[in-house]
Amino acid sequence: MGQKYLIDTNVISHLFADRLPEIGKQFLADVINNDFVNSVAVEIEVLTYHETPEKMPLIEEFMQLATVLPQLALVNLRCAGARLNAVVTCTKALSVSELG
Repeated sequence: MGQKYLIDTNVISHLFADRLPEIGKQFLADVINNDFVNSVAVEIEVLTYHETPEKMPLIEEFMQLATVLPQLALVNLRCAGARLNAVVTCTKALSVSELG
C-alpha cells in the first residue's frame, strides 16, 4: 500500500480554475492516478463553493474518484460540539460574573 494524499480544497479549486503551475498539475495527476482521500469538510467545500460553475459536472466526477474519510464526520461533530459547549460555558460565566 503506497502513500495516500489528502487533496485540500484550495488545490482542487486551483486545478479547475487552471491556476496550478505545471509541476503541480503533474504531481496532482500522479496522486489522482494512484489513490487519494478527502475529508467530509473538503467534499462539502468543493461541492458548494467554486469559481467555475460551468465545470461542476467535472468537479463532481473528480470528487467521486476520492476515498472520503467518513470517520472525520464524527470527529468534526464532536469537535464542533466541544467548541459550542466551551462557548456556551464561557458565555454563561460572563453572564454570571456581570451579575455579581
